[in-house]
Amino acid sequence: MAQSVVKDVKTKGAVIGQVSVTTFDTLDEAEEELGEEQVLGYVNRGIVIAALDNKRRELTGGATTGIRAIMKKVKDDPDLLARIKELVGEV
Repeated sequence: MAQSVVKDVKTKGAVIGQVSVTTFDTLDEAEEELGEEQVLGYVNRGIVIAALDNKRRELTGGATTGIRAIMKKVKDDPDLLARIKELVGEV
């Protein structure tokens, strides 16, 4: 059965608002509510987004810039943090 759920809208990790969306349990429910053309559009859009994300991960070695992994290493190594600060002029 279709249901309305509230989702957070985030930017840079901070919640800036909320939106209420309808989710469906079956394709038949979605088609009944939205129509075949719109459901097909959403399916195709999801396929394209997934393909682009997969290629980005393949080409860049991950979905992100890797800054979180770097920050974790810096947090665990005070000497590394000092070297980085020196390199960027934050001494």
